[in-house]
Amino acid sequence: MKTLSPERLNAAAIFMQEHARPLERELFRLEQGTGSAEDVLRELAAYQHDDGGNGHGLEPDARSALSSVLDTTCALQVLRRLKTAPDHPQVQRALEYLESGFDSELGLWPIRPMMPADTPAAPWWTYRDAEHWAEKMAEGALNPTAEALGYWIEFGGDAQPTFIEQAESTVRAYLAQHRDALEMHDLMCVARL
Repeated sequence: MKTLSPERLNAAAIFMQEHARPLERELFRLEQGTGSAEDVLRELAAYQHDDGGNGHGLEPDARSALSSVLDTTCALQVLRRLKTAPDHPQVQRALEYLESGFDSELGLWPIRPMMPADTPAAPWWTYRDAEHWAEKMAEGALNPTAEALGYWIEFGGDAQPTFIEQAESTVRAYLAQHRDALEMHDLMCVARL
């Protein structure tokens, strides 16, 4: 296994301290044994809204303050990494957001809400109009639906709302139709499921 030399690791630490967001700084400190899960949770909480969803550009390709399923799954990745208990308030609020954000008409979780046109975002997050946005959201059978389903199964305990069965059906149907090749982000969501 490749490891960084002490000099390169020190350079990485300096870079993280000078340029990283506070959350990534705390994650780095945790990995180096100088931070704590509590410090990471404190920084992660800054991205969670009153509705339980995460936003504020947690997933940095779009700097939208709005809650989104994508940002919320990013938060749940961190919570899983920290082995956070299912009854932790950040986990429970994220699950509440996922429950409220499931689109039963489409049978999936839309990846993010329509953002204002002036939101700083990567080009793949810009849409011509509401119809174009709706078309893109309808494509989310795996990204983020498979991943969100996995977190609900992992953290939701015995609660099995009806949308769980519908989301599972959507994921299974998509995988049955697209066996040959999955786009990278779809594959990552299936792996997290």
